[in-house]
Amino acid sequence: MLVVGASIAGVRAVQALRRQGYEGTLRLVGDEDVPAYRRPELSKRFLAGDLSVDQIALATPADLDCDVLLNARATRLEVADQRVWIGDAGADPRPYRFDGLVIATGAHARRLRVPPMAGVHVLRTHQDAELLRAELATSPRVVVVGGGLIGCEVAATCRSLGLAVTIVEPTGALMSGAIGREVGARITELQSGHGVDVCVNCGVTELRGGNRVESVVTSGGREIAADVVVVGIGSEPNTSWLAGSGLPPATGVLCAPNLAVVGARRAVGAGDVVAWKSSGSARPVRMEHWENAVRQAETAAHTLLLGESAPGFDGTGGLFWSHQFDATLHVLGDPRAADEVRFLEDDPGRQRAVACYARDGRVMAFALLNSADWLGSAGRLVRQRAAMPLHGTGEPLRR
Repeated sequence: MLVVGASIAGVRAVQALRRQGYEGTLRLVGDEDVPAYRRPELSKRFLAGDLSVDQIALATPADLDCDVLLNARATRLEVADQRVWIGDAGADPRPYRFDGLVIATGAHARRLRVPPMAGVHVLRTHQDAELLRAELATSPRVVVVGGGLIGCEVAATCRSLGLAVTIVEPTGALMSGAIGREVGARITELQSGHGVDVCVNCGVTELRGGNRVESVVTSGGREIAADVVVVGIGSEPNTSWLAGSGLPPATGVLCAPNLAVVGARRAVGAGDVVAWKSSGSARPVRMEHWENAVRQAETAAHTLLLGESAPGFDGTGGLFWSHQFDATLHVLGDPRAADEVRFLEDDPGRQRAVACYARDGRVMAFALLNSADWLGSAGRLVRQRAAMPLHGTGEPLRR
């Protein structure tokens, strides 16, 4: 068995294969220089300097009952011959045959289409975070481009370090792509209330400076002074190595309901790289969250070992969370699949909100702001696709 990608999905796939009884040769391939680590910490305590790479480690090679290749990158997949070409430590790629393949190569940060300039950062790896952390020590003015999950968490961390922070977001509210404008407005209020300058309905037209960034120009004509710019405008799946493999084109690796890779025998996908059509989506989507990667890895291992008899992946109970300042947001299910949102609780004074998302009157998701006491009941309603609760205030969902 060959697992390509050594972050959370790859590591959990290795562990699931062993736990489910696979005793053969198992190889895990990762392109970073350190073993897998808890990536969500990068935008929070790791960036703040409170944690080291060792302290956020998931598992060391010694913990995993498999061969581990670090600093190794897959360069080509040959579907018919069931071979993956892998290059490591600067050596020429060489082929590795497989009887079963897990594609868990994840995603990389999308970048602005601007000339390279010092002071402009993305945040995806521990090396990204270390470079950014070093610059923050001498850079009092930070502009975050993109008000999604990563952008908001980076902004909160930078603000907690006493830095002047501006978020530039093209939609009408922070995190609206994930949770809609209605709940996104509460995140916008949270950030503003902690001193972050939030510029919504603003795109970025230009970064100014010589060799180093000095300011950001928005679509509204505002010029914002910047010592550091952090770009958080989403991600793109790591699929370039699959060019020429014959796999069908998709935004990610297209997978069947049981996560078998469409167009390949004895191959499955897991994690951020997977494009998967859930029961609540009209088209394949990527679900880029930690718990989703963990659960997909389990299903992928089942499928490799059981074949067609393996159950499909159940994405209805997915969960992600975000810590920003003194607030915690939990999101269960997929709000993107909904057409209506209703606040069952909304108390801005306590920074508390419970929002229920539905499609055709059936519950698809919940967003819970400082409302962890709802996790149990909200999870049940999502899994059951229960009827939308009628109390509270509802309106069409806006992005």
